[in-house]
Amino acid sequence: MDYDALYRSVIQQESGGNPNARSPVGALGLMQVMPDTAMDPGYGLPDIFETAEELGFDAGSRDRNTAQQLLRDPEINEVFGKRYLSRLIRENGGDVRRALAAYNWGQGNVQNWDGSMETLPGETQGYLRNIGAMYTKETGEDLPGVAPAAPGVSPRPQARPETSAAAPAALMEQFGGTREARRQAVTEAAQSGRLMPAAQYVAQRDTEPMSGRTMAGIESLFGGKV
Repeated sequence: MDYDALYRSVIQQESGGNPNARSPVGALGLMQVMPDTAMDPGYGLPDIFETAEELGFDAGSRDRNTAQQLLRDPEINEVFGKRYLSRLIRENGGDVRRALAAYNWGQGNVQNWDGSMETLPGETQGYLRNIGAMYTKETGEDLPGVAPAAPGVSPRPQARPETSAAAPAALMEQFGGTREARRQAVTEAAQSGRLMPAAQYVAQRDTEPMSGRTMAGIESLFGGKV
């Protein structure tokens, strides 16, 4: 079972890879997480605020508006969504199809499901077929019914000691101190994988304002306005 391929297929089905996606019922982000689920996922899972803090974000006020803002961050949304789906797989005895049905239709509904595709809502039938097709296209294998235990999902380590001084400083010395030079330095750091906030900055700088958290993080690295 290729869990990475499964998660990629789910993200593609849920949002088409758009971190700003919002469903008609209010699900948000890459994995289309409902704010209520994010705030209280159950199963002993970290909520969206705890997930954000693990990733180095300031969770701020623990209210619905903040939860919605955090769900729009692709990294937070992805880590939370993967954990939630992984837990649903375990809750359903490793049955990936039942877990996917639960992710789309609700675990309470799946508990009373007889296992027949024909008795699922049409939307959920299409959901399972689409994810199965994407998984097969990527892996060359059918999506299994029962799979080995889903792995835990941990936040990716952020190499902050390496980025907090030497790497950005060296880049600034190389490119000078202008605004464009700072942008170039941030781009270089992002491309080398050394600066986590920079990736978001580079992606957003020409399309939407940076969050205060992202801006503050970058300014702290360069000792001034970017």
